[in-house]
Amino acid sequence: MVNKISVIIHGPLEEDFLEKNLNALQKQLSDVKVFISTYKKDAEKVQNLLNNKNLYIRDNIKVLGCDDVFNPGFFNINRQINLVNAALNVIDKDSFVIKVRMDQTVNFSSLMRMVKTFSSDVNGKLITTNCYTRADRWYHPSDMLLAGDYKVLRDYYPVDFFRETHMDNILLIRELVKNNHVKDFYNYWPESRLFTNFVKKRGGVIKESAEDSLEKLKTHVFVINSWDVSLKWKKFLKGWIPVLPYTFKMAPFRDGPEEDAYNFKASDLNAVPSKTKESIFIRLSKIYFKTGMYHFNPLFFSYRNFLLRVGRKVFDISLKFIPPIFHHTLVTIGRKFYYAIK
Repeated sequence: MVNKISVIIHGPLEEDFLEKNLNALQKQLSDVKVFISTYKKDAEKVQNLLNNKNLYIRDNIKVLGCDDVFNPGFFNINRQINLVNAALNVIDKDSFVIKVRMDQTVNFSSLMRMVKTFSSDVNGKLITTNCYTRADRWYHPSDMLLAGDYKVLRDYYPVDFFRETHMDNILLIRELVKNNHVKDFYNYWPESRLFTNFVKKRGGVIKESAEDSLEKLKTHVFVINSWDVSLKWKKFLKGWIPVLPYTFKMAPFRDGPEEDAYNFKASDLNAVPSKTKESIFIRLSKIYFKTGMYHFNPLFFSYRNFLLRVGRKVFDISLKFIPPIFHHTLVTIGRKFYYAIK
């Protein structure tokens, strides 16, 4: 039974999402301690926001202003370690800890109901979500939303930073790809590095295989589907709906490995409240990603680039039907159209 809850909200200030989380905490959790771990340049703004809000949990909120790290690490892994550790260092060690990023929101009461419903299954495990617990990468649970007993989170986040820089890892992975390296790159992805360190700290042995990766996830992680706790992310449709598990080809960076990225369903690893609900959301997710609808994310969608792509397509098709004598004129018009928009 959970008697004491501590919530870590970490990252650079996202005022709108921070307010949503604070309002949710006030409504959904009666007795909670909140640790907002951010950078010193944002700490005063956070404090001012708190002073201007009528929160009865105000006395239970602590703002931690942290220095940025000299070496952010691969995809900012050291920044995450830095801010989360700042909070873990001052949290009561008998707490149940929920860690959420500053640009995300979650239904805290739904999360705690899940913890209660599956109490025997989650005991001693790292709780995370299917978004983005990767099935195509070994040892890769999502680090977006994490929860568990204090000791679980403390074991998950190393005390020391990783020494490699972002560019160190990119150059190394590029070299491996160039030399036709096909084995999984789990040693380099931030989520995998955190998880394999966690497993080793618990006395586990990493056997470097897909089968072992699956076994380790089932042993040490409890996965919740994002829609069951309404996990929303500012970068996913501005947080209008819960994040969906993705399915698409991606190359994380230039000259890096091309991946068929896809996520686990929670039922692949553990029990779920409703397989029917899971099946419906998985189908919606496949429609969203496989039809290319995700390109129209309002946060990133550019009408200018969209018009350029459409114009280029129309131009290429029209060349097939217009006599060659008019091609030069068409190219001239196309160039004017392109630069007028660009």
